[in-house]
Amino acid sequence: MDPGRKPRDPLPGADEVRRLTDTSTARLAGLGVQFAFVLVLFGAAGYGLDVWLGTRPWLLVVGVFAGGAAAFYSLLRALPAASKRPRDPARKTDTPP
Repeated sequence: MDPGRKPRDPLPGADEVRRLTDTSTARLAGLGVQFAFVLVLFGAAGYGLDVWLGTRPWLLVVGVFAGGAAAFYSLLRALPAASKRPRDPARKTDTPP
């Protein structure tokens, strides 16, 4: 085999499938990090307000629940876009097999 020549992929289109899989995996991992970040951010804000106002632990609890609701809402909005797969031009319909 020529050292400058790239070996062929055994399956045609394997590079495209690999690219799409890597992209969707990264997007879903990002959504998980975003979920955790929003939850921690709202919890920290609630804790900070508790310390400032002297209302421990009530605003922390409210912050965690509000963060959970905001993170869940964000996740629900993002998941339909992340779960759409590209349409195969060879198929006649968009219905799954």
